Amino acid sequence: MDQEQARTIIAEWTREHFGKFLNVREIAVVRRATGRVWAGQLYCTSQEGDIHIGQMVISDEGQVLQGIDVDQLINVLVAVRSSNSDTDVREALFGDEADPFADFNDEMNFSDLSDAAPASDDGTLDAALRVTDPDAIQAAVADCLLNGDREQLLKARELLPQLLAYQERRGFVLQQMGELELLLGELEMGVQHLEAAARDYADLANFEGLEQVAAITMQVVGEERYLRSPVRALYDQVRLRLRPLQQMADALFFVGLGDAELSALDEEANAVTIAPGEVLLREGDLANMAFILKAGVLSIRLESPDGGIRIVRSCFPGDFIGENSVLGEYGATCTATVQGETEAQLWQFDGHRLRALASKHPEILQRIESVRTLHQLDSFISMNESTASLNASIRDQLLGCITGIRHVPKDTVLSPAGSVPRGVHLIVHGNISFRPRQGAERIYGADQFAGLRDTIHQLPLDGEFVTAADSLLVFFDPIPLRDLAADAGPEIIAVLEKLE
Repeated sequence: MDQEQARTIIAEWTREHFGKFLNVREIAVVRRATGRVWAGQLYCTSQEGDIHIGQMVISDEGQVLQGIDVDQLINVLVAVRSSNSDTDVREALFGDEADPFADFNDEMNFSDLSDAAPASDDGTLDAALRVTDPDAIQAAVADCLLNGDREQLLKARELLPQLLAYQERRGFVLQQMGELELLLGELEMGVQHLEAAARDYADLANFEGLEQVAAITMQVVGEERYLRSPVRALYDQVRLRLRPLQQMADALFFVGLGDAELSALDEEANAVTIAPGEVLLREGDLANMAFILKAGVLSIRLESPDGGIRIVRSCFPGDFIGENSVLGEYGATCTATVQGETEAQLWQFDGHRLRALASKHPEILQRIESVRTLHQLDSFISMNESTASLNASIRDQLLGCITGIRHVPKDTVLSPAGSVPRGVHLIVHGNISFRPRQGAERIYGADQFAGLRDTIHQLPLDGEFVTAADSLLVFFDPIPLRDLAADAGPEIIAVLEKLE
């Protein structure tokens, strides 16, 4: 499904239930633990102006997951009518929840940014800070670096962090920040920025950038420290993962399959090659092909709610792509855009034929289902407001903590009072209740994690976690989760805590 199809479905639903009283405005794709959904904002035009009534959510198959009713419409209109200020209107519309546009407004308040910036004699820095064009900011940085004196280097230090908001530049910007700190004599700060650049380059399999960072790091810290550094580990890891496959059976996806399954897969595969920049799959297009990457690098790109595109990870030799063509319902669409970052060689499968083959070989079907689940959860974590900042290696470790996905009946005790949680649960469908010994219960709903904070810090519960409805839950092993938090540092712990 694409944006216009989603708009049509939502508009038809609102017209059927409310006539021409409501208008559909912004349509955005949203990532959930179950996959993609579409959210449309509903407005009513009145003498007070356009009034935001709420949102409607539909699945990628067009099913209504969340609508609005007459009571909700009346409550909002009455609240707006009786409000005397903008603040009251916002409270009436959004209740106790934060204003969803507050962060957006803050980010767009560039006057505050320029007012807070230190002035310079020629106004160069002030002017650059008021410019939102990343190319203009980069040009201002280049001018400062070209001058080379300490005052200009300090100006470049203030400018560069603004470019971190542009994902496609992050690795290069972090590398520049590291080199700049080295020029200013700040060795440890420079090394930290170089390590961050290496992680960003590794996420996108930018081996050329990783080589540059590795060379700089070894030069400034010496060979002995470099050999123990995260930069060296990332360099070796990416180089190993880029190694082409010699045969399909070498793919991790196929390890352990019998000769009969491998032979059947080999008969269905066709060899294809794509060029750098060529789109293999496009989000929203009909899903009819699946692939195993043999050599090269592909990028996974997801549509964001604001309509932009975000690169969330790279695919390496052995990765399986296009599982929706095998498992999706008739008319299923691609849930991500896959593009060649280098020349890439692949084994291509017709989705319908692979579906028929998988129905005869349950082990193949089970593996494709596992891939789809991991891809859906990775997309959810990658685009989640709290965890979007996590790099791919941390997300992989988080996904590696998953022990299974199971249906759990209502009133099942997941973690009893007085003990550290037995595990962490991500809710796909249903609800989990935390029932404290004293006070009101807390209800966790779809796409929320339950028990994460107490698990990470190994805190005994002063209540119990119980399913409040029949639920589908993702189970996470608490031991590797605690190890992940311990190794990652306080900034990662803070991000993980926000999930709950």
